[in-house]
Amino acid sequence: MESKMFKEIVSSLEKVCQEHKRVTSTLIENLDSISNGIVDILQGNDALKFAKKFFYKGIRIAYVSSRLGGFWRIVLDDDDRFSVLPFSYGDVGTQQYLHGDFGSRISYMSREEVLYISRNIADYIKGLVEYLKNLTEDTEKELLKYANQA
Repeated sequence: MESKMFKEIVSSLEKVCQEHKRVTSTLIENLDSISNGIVDILQGNDALKFAKKFFYKGIRIAYVSSRLGGFWRIVLDDDDRFSVLPFSYGDVGTQQYLHGDFGSRISYMSREEVLYISRNIADYIKGLVEYLKNLTEDTEKELLKYANQA
């Protein structure tokens, strides 16, 4: 995987996210860019099916959908609530019907949740990279067992 790109993202994240003490449109734009970047990298490496299983402090990547389509996004998923990273400042704390589909109501993260994500996203990415690396190494070991038997 493109670990150099992840390292650059993580270092810039740590710097940018620590500076924010309140939710601004710039913070939302940065988190949106990060979310899209993570999804693009994972899709390019066919790793989304594995990444969706990784949780870190309630943060994960999920496919949010309606009957008309969907998208991959960073979400906060705990026992009480499933909330989606907002696309814009105006979406913070709102609930909407995805694609106008009354069967697909989504909740966007509140201000506190956005700040929580901004403080923990760098650690989430580090953990995700480690999870995928270990998963790949474990798979490789299992495959080698079968190769040795052949």
